[in-house]
Amino acid sequence: MALQNEQLVSPSYVIVYDSTCHFCSRLKDWILLRVVDDTIEVVDNQDRALMERFEQLNMIDCHNQMVLILPSKKLVFGADAVYHITTQLRFYKYIAFCYWIPGVNLLCNLIYKWITKNRHNWQRNCDGCHKNV
Repeated sequence: MALQNEQLVSPSYVIVYDSTCHFCSRLKDWILLRVVDDTIEVVDNQDRALMERFEQLNMIDCHNQMVLILPSKKLVFGADAVYHITTQLRFYKYIAFCYWIPGVNLLCNLIYKWITKNRHNWQRNCDGCHKNV
């Protein structure tokens, strides 16, 4: 049978996101609507198989910020992860280079840190939102 010889090809990029946060879940949905050629896979940080599949992950990192696993299996965090994700999105891939303009990288990192600190306060009806209230 032809199916026995075919291998499943996993997407190039894997996003680990916080499924207990409405903000993160909505962002995940927004990304998936704009991804080009299914190059991004999203994995819930609550997934029990996550650590087995990606041994280089640390659960503390997965709960505190967005984690992106590149095709090279390198881990990228926070605003740097957002940059790499935008390179795979329709339209946004054409302006992603702006991240490397002097000063923009610093600003993006500051904004990202503010968002991660406050994201649970914006939606009080999710499982993880009681953490920072």
